[in-house]
Amino acid sequence: MNTLINILKKNHSSDLDHAMTPVKLIDVKTQNNFTVNNPKYMVANLNNNTEIATHGKDYNLIPYEKILFGLSTALNQYGIDLNKSTINLDLHPNLNYMRLRVLFDNLTHVMKYNPKDTLKFGIEVISSYDASIVFQLRTIFLRLICSNGMKAIRPLQATEKKHTKGLILDDAFNQLKYFEANFKNISNEFEVLSKVKLDASQVTDLFKQFSKSDNVLYLLNELIETKNNKNKSTLYDVYNALTNYSSHNQRAIAVGKRNHGLYEISNSKTDAIKSTEARELEVKNFIENNKQFLYFYGHGVERYLKQ
Repeated sequence: MNTLINILKKNHSSDLDHAMTPVKLIDVKTQNNFTVNNPKYMVANLNNNTEIATHGKDYNLIPYEKILFGLSTALNQYGIDLNKSTINLDLHPNLNYMRLRVLFDNLTHVMKYNPKDTLKFGIEVISSYDASIVFQLRTIFLRLICSNGMKAIRPLQATEKKHTKGLILDDAFNQLKYFEANFKNISNEFEVLSKVKLDASQVTDLFKQFSKSDNVLYLLNELIETKNNKNKSTLYDVYNALTNYSSHNQRAIAVGKRNHGLYEISNSKTDAIKSTEARELEVKNFIENNKQFLYFYGHGVERYLKQ
């Protein structure tokens, strides 16, 4: 079987070498000639003897090398074939974060409402040395009808962990045993979303409950695919707009006179990966906790089960 590490060595050697940079957690006893009373630890890049980040006593350093080798072993253990896959490895220049994305070309779901709307299944692992991003091993779908349109990014079982002593990599990678079940479950959830019809006022209400920002609301109303006739929307359309917002790192900027409601959409200057992580958390909290969204989803489940 073609292992993850072998593929990375062949196709992403420079990124892999960067990820394999040796790091160490060093006890910081003084700072600017002052004695440090509370325990502080520096994540040090041993290749160039520079500081990556500083943390408190509970920080747990998990080298990217350990993550990548652990994931490679787990993929083999659970028979997850990488021969028909697309792999991307992204790292911050200073090693602040790492993201590995694997998309499986032979694992797709075709939406029943529109055969042109195809979703490609994959997994993603993300971590950081500066603790700006929590460790996650998660399932993802790429919506092929929309360039870079990520959907259903969620942890595999309970694999969303802060970088503390409670983070055990083997426990996280063992969740890959649910790989096929995740694919089937999320595919069904998309079909449920597509069964819930919404009118324009319901779409507006959901967007307003998601954000109080006029800028964000303008962006969402531009992103929804039924923007020219919101009375023919579904919960799937709302979900697509939210995940488009989370994955594209765009923003709406007010132009012209104040309160005239004129905006232009441009790419944000925020780091794309960090922006995506922050926005995905917004979307995740909304779809898991918003009462109106869950109410509509419940009706979708009823309709789906009757078919």
